[in-house]
Amino acid sequence: MSDRSLTVVMLLLVLGLPLSALLAPRVPTRDLIRYAAVWVGIIIVVYILVRRFT
Repeated sequence: MSDRSLTVVMLLLVLGLPLSALLAPRVPTRDLIRYAAVWVGIIIVVYILVRRFT
């Protein structure tokens, strides 16, 4: 698997968790926004680390 396809697969896996949280009816909106902000932060940090070291 090439580096680009591996990156796409990893991003899809990382984005799948917060998107599945959107479908859960029991999660309050406030918590959902907090979870989304945390996931965006994680994605940004991972992106910066990948860009820096590859």
